[in-house]
Amino acid sequence: MIGYNGKILKPIDMVDAAAQRHDYAYWKLKASGVTGALFDRQVYFADLALASSAAEVMTRWDLGQNDAITGRPISSAEAAWAEGVAISFGLLGSIKLGTYVH
Repeated sequence: MIGYNGKILKPIDMVDAAAQRHDYAYWKLKASGVTGALFDRQVYFADLALASSAAEVMTRWDLGQNDAITGRPISSAEAAWAEGVAISFGLLGSIKLGTYVH
């Protein structure tokens, strides 16, 4: 993925990779900032995908599996981030989906 400065972004872990995919989807649909996060319903799928990817990190941590990006064990800090992301973006995406009008 290419960053705003034109440089290739390399995710530091699975949560970061999921966040980059999420941000790219927002960018493609011209949704950004707090307004996009809270009110742009067309990006509900990106929020739910981010929540799902974060939940996968939590599952891998519970099972003692390694992070697929780093190849190392998932740290408690990464698992905590993943939990917060899964809860917040899962809720946000679900609300947007429930109110989305095609």
